[in-house]
Formats: sequence, structure tokens, C-alpha cells
Amino acid sequence: MEDFLKFFNLQRDPFQDTIDPDIFFPTEFHEQVLLKLTTGLHQHRPIMMLWGSSGTGKTILTRLLLNQLDPQQFLPLLILPSPRITPTALLDLVCHPLGGPTGRQASKQEKLTWLRERIIRESEKGRQTVLLVDEAHFLTSESLHLIRSMSNWESSWGKLLSIIFMAEPPFLKRLRHQTHASIRSRISLSLELPSLTAGEVEQLIKFRLLVSGGSQHIFSPDCYPLIHQTSNGIPRILIKIAGNALLESYCRRESQVGPAAVQTAIAESC
Repeated sequence: MEDFLKFFNLQRDPFQDTIDPDIFFPTEFHEQVLLKLTTGLHQHRPIMMLWGSSGTGKTILTRLLLNQLDPQQFLPLLILPSPRITPTALLDLVCHPLGGPTGRQASKQEKLTWLRERIIRESEKGRQTVLLVDEAHFLTSESLHLIRSMSNWESSWGKLLSIIFMAEPPFLKRLRHQTHASIRSRISLSLELPSLTAGEVEQLIKFRLLVSGGSQHIFSPDCYPLIHQTSNGIPRILIKIAGNALLESYCRRESQVGPAAVQTAIAESC
């Protein structure tokens, strides 16, 4: 690994598939999304949604949002539901980080009562509870209806809980079904993460190279159209292609990545 980095005068691998805010390239749209979500939380909006295809950056934006929330004002709870999660298991995910009852030590209703009382106490201290549900497309209909009921919790100060769904496009199709009309009507803001443009793909790769200590000219200009076309502007895919292209150039002992290395990387990127 040290020889690989030294060959390109890099201090770190610029194309690791990791959730690292330090190497995240924020487009203007990403910054607008974060601004809208943080403003929506300050407005005590009950439910908001961030959605996009797999690999567009929903999870990293969630981490950036968490980093921006003042712990004196917000109590964020990030949960990652598994497929077909039951309402009781979902409650366990929410109660556990708060030190609440989980498992068989309490009934579903007892957990709900404990959670509501805890959120009320946080509200009395001036802290708003925020529930961030990553991979929300895994939620069952029963779990969705549970979250809908929780979004109704209110006090004299307003809504007790703000919820943000992070989901893939099939989740929107589910919400259009009549059985989910009640929760769909409570979503006050729905933000889509689009694919990157050709210019943004080039900027992302150059940005990652620079913050990793390298030169922005490691990739020749004619590489970028190939990477954009093949990845369709999906960050996770283009990062994988760029990483494999860099590895291919290293194996060829070529200090600059060219189209031939990118073509090989595309063939080797599943």
C-alpha cells in the first residue's frame, strides 16, 4: 500500500469506499439539501424525506447533517432498520440508545409510553428529538404506521418528534398506495438526490485526489467522459471505477491514468 501511494505522491487512498466527511465532495445541490433539512428541523417539521438511487450519497449526507446539529438543541437518533423489521423491534432500536426498555422486559405499549415521556423531558429541556431512519425502504407497513403515530406526538411547544426518512425510489412507489396516504400526507419535504453531472464527476475525482495529497492531473482529461458515461453519475460506482483505474495504472507503472486503464477498470468493476 505504501508503494502504491508513493507512486502517485498520495498520502491516503483517495477512492476508498468509506463514509468519511473529509473526502466528501459537496455539490451546490448537496449544500442546498443540508440547508433545507436543518431549516426544516428548526421549523419542527414532523416528517421529511431524502431519497435517491443506491450510491448517490444519502448516508454520507445524513452523517454531515448529524455533525451540523447542535447537541444543546437536538437529540438525534440514527437507526438502520433491517428488512421486514417488526414495530416492536423498531421500538427497540429507538429506545436502546436512550437507555429505555428493550426486548421482552416491556410490552410494545410500555415502550411507547416510556419513549414519549423521555421525548417530553428532552423537549422541556429545550432539546428536539430527531429520528433519522436510514434505509427506510426496509420498513414494513406496520412499522410505517407506528412512525406515523409517533409523528403525531405533541405538547404545548408543538411537535415532539421530527423524523427524516432516507430511502431508495421504490419507497416512494409504496407511499403512493392508498394504505399509506396518511403518512404520505405528513411528509412536508421530499428531496431527491440526483446523479452527478459530467462536470461534477470530474470535480469529485479531482477533489478527492487533492485532499489525499496528490495532483488533480493524475487522470488525463479524456478519462472523465468515460467514467461519467459508465457510472451514470452515481458516486459509489464512479469512485469504484476511479479506484480500479488508479490501481491499473500503478500495475502498468504509468504515473498518469489514461483511457486504456479506465476501460480495464470498467471491465473489472462489477
